[in-house]
Amino acid sequence: MALVGVTNIPPKGSFGLSLEAVSAFSLLNPVVYPLALFFLVVVMRALFATVDRKSLLLFGTLTLGMIIASYQPLFDPTASSDLDGWITIFFFFEVARQAVRAVRRQVHGGWIIGIGAVLFIINGVFLEQYYQYTGNEMARGLRTFLRFSYYLTMPVTIAIFLAVRSARQNRLLARQRDELDKEVHERTAELRHEKERSDELLLNILPEEVAEE
Repeated sequence: MALVGVTNIPPKGSFGLSLEAVSAFSLLNPVVYPLALFFLVVVMRALFATVDRKSLLLFGTLTLGMIIASYQPLFDPTASSDLDGWITIFFFFEVARQAVRAVRRQVHGGWIIGIGAVLFIINGVFLEQYYQYTGNEMARGLRTFLRFSYYLTMPVTIAIFLAVRSARQNRLLARQRDELDKEVHERTAELRHEKERSDELLLNILPEEVAEE
């Protein structure tokens, strides 16, 4: 997602890049953006579903198709295709589906992913489409905020989710370790008591020297 941001809005003024360098950076965006969506979907499926060969083949094919569709206008300016847009919506739908699955299954911390997915889709689809279809000009500050929040939303929420899950697993492991230690102490005490009883029994039925031996 960081590469998407860099290739989408090359910092020409900040780094003194030439127009050719900015254009070269922009040409990478049709590759980087589909790959970012592909990896995002794979991570979401790895967390809340399965990543099998069929799903990798499906989303890999869609990613390749999206890249080809994005570059098509460069080779054929008269070509008009909404294929990349529809594939983008499909990726967004898959992100939303996995987020809903996490919330419905009551995965610990799943609500974090749910909020992140809502913000991701609103910033990435609805607001952009709203301004595009209404013909209103989005304020520059608002556009910058939306784009940066769009780039950061899912990586940050996934990182927070993983941190929360890791902390919970650590607490569970600590509790299990304490319970195991308690069980070991109790069992050790029982064994010590049984040994004392057996020693006492030996002393009662055998001469003291024989029992000690």
